[in-house]
Amino acid sequence: LVTGVQTCALPILTVKKLDQYNTSQALPGATFTLVEGSYADGSFTATENGLSLTGTTGKDGTLTFGKESGQTMKYNTVYCLTETAAPEGYVMDAA
Repeated sequence: LVTGVQTCALPILTVKKLDQYNTSQALPGATFTLVEGSYADGSFTATENGLSLTGTTGKDGTLTFGKESGQTMKYNTVYCLTETAAPEGYVMDAA
């Protein structure tokens, strides 16, 4: 669940991982990757040497991209967010 993008000098993306059957339960330990690219004809293509970030949700189930040095995202740019590892006790959805 992507909870929001804050307005500031540079884009920030906050992800909050929740249990699908109990959305009041935040899930720490989920790993996500954010990759810069383009989207055309129904498919995403990563930009060569483009931004590629990986992070894991904290105790509150959230992960924020774009706040730290080396994580500078750009406006008017396509990014693909993918969950790459499920939290402990969960399995990845095949879809």
